[in-house]
Amino acid sequence: MTISLAVLRQSALTLLARRDFSVAELASRLRKKTTDENLIQQVIEQLLEKGWLDDYRAAASFVRQRIDRGHGPLRIRQDMRARGFTVEMIEQTLEEQEPDWEEVAFLAWQRKFSSIPKNDKEKTKQIRFLQYRGFSYDIIRCVLNRE
Repeated sequence: MTISLAVLRQSALTLLARRDFSVAELASRLRKKTTDENLIQQVIEQLLEKGWLDDYRAAASFVRQRIDRGHGPLRIRQDMRARGFTVEMIEQTLEEQEPDWEEVAFLAWQRKFSSIPKNDKEKTKQIRFLQYRGFSYDIIRCVLNRE
């Protein structure tokens, strides 16, 4: 199946209209439409030139969304690596947007649980929840001792 440059560019713009993508993530999506790497590279270069595709903007948006959802730095790093962001981009973005991780963890915990754990089973459940969200044990301990 042959696809034209204009059609592939329109597909990319449709994706970018919904949210920001990293270059790697957009290229992966475009590979579902065509196997012509030259065509994909041309579209990506055009989008980069016009400023419609920007890894930094996509990374910053991603981090803000994940913080708002109550995710911690460990989970955010993992999710960003899966989306094709470089380690340098991940660390730079987290550094610039560095929130109070203890507060983010506390708000996530507060939305899920109404009170401090009454027994070891509840405590384990709450710890697992916060670990899954991407918080270190030091932060988790501070949150559970906060109440």
